[in-house]
Amino acid sequence: MSDLHRLSIAWRSDLHRRTRRSDLYRLSIAWRSDLHCRTEVRLSIAWRSCAVLRSSLASFISPEISFMVDLKCTSFFNLEDFHSILNPVYMGEVQELQLHVMVEEDKEAKLPERGSVSDETVAQRSTNFRRWIRIAVYTFLVLSGQAAATLLGRQYYDKGGKSKWLATLVQLVGFPILLPFYCIQLSKSPERETIIQTERPSFSVLASIYVSLGLLAAADCYLYSVGLLYLPVSTYSLICASQLAFNACFSFFLNSLKFTPFVLNSLFLLTISSTLLVFQKDDSTDTTDTSKGKYAIGFICTVAASAGYGLVLSLQQLAFKKVIKSKTFTAVLDMTVYINLVASCVIVVGLFASSEWKSLEREMEEYKLGKVSYVMNLVWTAITWQVFSIGSVGMIVEASSLFANAISVLGLPIVPVLAVVFFHDKMNGLKVIAMLLAIWGFLSFVFQHYLNNSEEDKEAKQGGVQNEPPVPVRRWIRIAIHAFFVLSGQSVATLLGTLYFKKGGNSKWMATLVQLAGFPVLFPYYCIPQSKKTKTVKIQTKTPSFIVLASVYVFLGLFIAVYCYLYSVGLMYLPVSTFSLICASQLAFNAFFSFFLNSQKFTPFIINSLMLLTISSTLLVFQKQDDTENPTGVSKGKYAIGFICTVAASAGYGLLLSLLQLAFKKVVMSETFTAVMDMVIYPCLVASCVVFVGLFASNEWKTIPIEMEEYELGKASYVMTLVWIAIAWQVFNIGALGLIFEASSLFSNAISVVGLPIVPILAVVFFHDKMDGLKVISLVLAIWGFLSYVYQHYLDECQSKTDDRRTNVVSSASSTGNQ
Repeated sequence: MSDLHRLSIAWRSDLHRRTRRSDLYRLSIAWRSDLHCRTEVRLSIAWRSCAVLRSSLASFISPEISFMVDLKCTSFFNLEDFHSILNPVYMGEVQELQLHVMVEEDKEAKLPERGSVSDETVAQRSTNFRRWIRIAVYTFLVLSGQAAATLLGRQYYDKGGKSKWLATLVQLVGFPILLPFYCIQLSKSPERETIIQTERPSFSVLASIYVSLGLLAAADCYLYSVGLLYLPVSTYSLICASQLAFNACFSFFLNSLKFTPFVLNSLFLLTISSTLLVFQKDDSTDTTDTSKGKYAIGFICTVAASAGYGLVLSLQQLAFKKVIKSKTFTAVLDMTVYINLVASCVIVVGLFASSEWKSLEREMEEYKLGKVSYVMNLVWTAITWQVFSIGSVGMIVEASSLFANAISVLGLPIVPVLAVVFFHDKMNGLKVIAMLLAIWGFLSFVFQHYLNNSEEDKEAKQGGVQNEPPVPVRRWIRIAIHAFFVLSGQSVATLLGTLYFKKGGNSKWMATLVQLAGFPVLFPYYCIPQSKKTKTVKIQTKTPSFIVLASVYVFLGLFIAVYCYLYSVGLMYLPVSTFSLICASQLAFNAFFSFFLNSQKFTPFIINSLMLLTISSTLLVFQKQDDTENPTGVSKGKYAIGFICTVAASAGYGLLLSLLQLAFKKVVMSETFTAVMDMVIYPCLVASCVVFVGLFASNEWKTIPIEMEEYELGKASYVMTLVWIAIAWQVFNIGALGLIFEASSLFSNAISVVGLPIVPILAVVFFHDKMDGLKVISLVLAIWGFLSYVYQHYLDECQSKTDDRRTNVVSSASSTGNQ
């Protein structure tokens, strides 16, 4: 029986790839050499178009049994059927079997015309190309928005900004700039049509999703603002890379993210990376006059914000998958605008509740760059954050929340570079090495992806398999666009947030509010006439009720508000580099939550990615703090607070991402960009409201005028810093949600973590942060882990296509047999 087993394997492994008659003859020789039985069997084989193999055992005569068999199969030979036919031969005492193979032409089964195959191939390539274009655009938005928002945020703090609530608000309140996009008529290509029509979720369902995500976004933005207030841009950005791990953790729970040995390894390394930051030394190299306590607070807040961001991305992906179920730009706008609206409301509440609003006028007056610069800083910060939001949400739609986060993390090195240019941050060897390792891991994934695509193209040219799904080039384009949004928005928002704190801004509630209140910049999208062509989905689903959506949006908005606040606290007390590296832990949180919420699958590549990202953040523990690294004089107590808040924010962000993914999957169930925009806007709206409450409840609003007056860059710069921080955060939100929509929350977080090294580089350029080797190594490890995850994501996609082809083959064979 062993000979027959080998024969069946040879049959499957060769015939489904060989189409030339000479190959079939060679196989017949192999059969004769393996089978030595007396019974004579005739096997007729006809090769059909598109790798459809028709074979029949014309006669099977033995001393004990005689029967006729006609076996048909598509793309590969059915081993079980083959064995069931041959097994009876061994039931008798047959000593020899001679197999004669006759290859016959099947006149009825002609190969498809060359032109039709070429046209199909061109169409598939066009679809894939468009998707990659969208991904590229979202990637650009993420990268640009992140970088600009980060730099502007850093300028806000450097030039006198002190309001954490305002710094948080500008991350969210910029969503109105997106509203004009609703008026733009967007044509929907056929490939964006889903196979199954679904009903739009009810208003209550969408509202609940947007509100929930908005609350989470508000909290996360606040934590980021705190972290950016006390951390240098480079440190802040590198810590933020941990958000990818958080996103992976949350995606594990929310988006069914699977954990594999590589994922566990990655999570382990990410955890170590964040832990090592606790042991870093504080010396004269800290030129920001940030005390150890404030540095610790900023560190903690940044880590917490990273975790929260990972959660938000996972939740957004979940929302797209389960609720919105739409992969349109309108969905991306909705996710961005509504979430930011909610978050902005939350941050505004926090701003007034904390009484920080009272100090804003003074802050504007004391802004070093003047009042105009103060205003412009806030404005452009809000805008850049909205750009980042669009890219992030779009990347979630095109890929996943983890992919969106990964793009964001990938763009992090941009911020440190810009910080070196504009803020005179110091760029040391360790950060460079870490960045290089991350880039190397990314290139490894890209190369593997290229090999896989080459293999698919080769099979397609050889005939391939009938009805094989096209390579999602357009989807990858969308993912790239969302990734760009994540990276750009995150980098810009982080730098601007740091600028806000460095230049006199000290309102944590304001810093949190700007992370959410930028969603109005997304409103123009709803004014854009939408094409009636819709993307069909595989399953008909009812539109979520208004109550369900409202509950989702409110919940997410509250969650966003919390993690934004934690991020603001962490950013306030931690250097940007430390803050950013701590934020990298959010990827582990995201993976953890995605595993349970989104059924995230973990593979060795994912584990390795998470591990490396964790190590990247941990290495910062051993770096020395001097005047250039911790220039704000943050005490040890505040540094600890910032550290804790950043870690909490990272965990919260990871959970938020997983929840977003779950909302997309279970509630929204809309595969449109509008769903992404709704998920961005509504939760941000809720989060903004929460932050507004916190702002006034804490009485920080009373200090906002003073803060504006005392802002080193002037009132105009104060305002513009907040504005651009908010815009940048919205850009990030769009990109992150887009990635969750397209891939998963873990992937979106991975992109975000990859972009974290950009912030330290920009901080070195603009804020003169010190870039030591440990940070470089940490950055490299984080990027390496992200690339490993991306490669696993690709492998999973290929496996899914293979499973679909096999299912189609079985169905086709069964249908043919019934006929």
